[in-house]
Amino acid sequence: EPLLYDAQIAGLVFQLNSSARGIRLFFGGYDDRLVDFARAVMGALVAFDPSVDAARFSAQCDVLGRELESFTSQQPFQQAGYWTGLATARPDFSLQQLKEALANVKI
Repeated sequence: EPLLYDAQIAGLVFQLNSSARGIRLFFGGYDDRLVDFARAVMGALVAFDPSVDAARFSAQCDVLGRELESFTSQQPFQQAGYWTGLATARPDFSLQQLKEALANVKI
């Protein structure tokens, strides 16, 4: 996290997003150290070991599980957006498939 704090002060940004097609990494900012920053972040991602902070990993899995379980309490228009995306985007995973995958996650 100190790496990201220092980068933010220097005007550099990093985003990691997931989608049905995989993950998306974005690096931006106007600084000649952008390449070095990208290399450092990529190195940290490659070296990531969830077993080092098992409690945090477990907590994130719990949050995801609660989000998946609370789907039915969302507004109908939000649910319609989900079903539309599921019907039109390929490949995509249903909530049931995500729940089953989450149940099998282990460190």
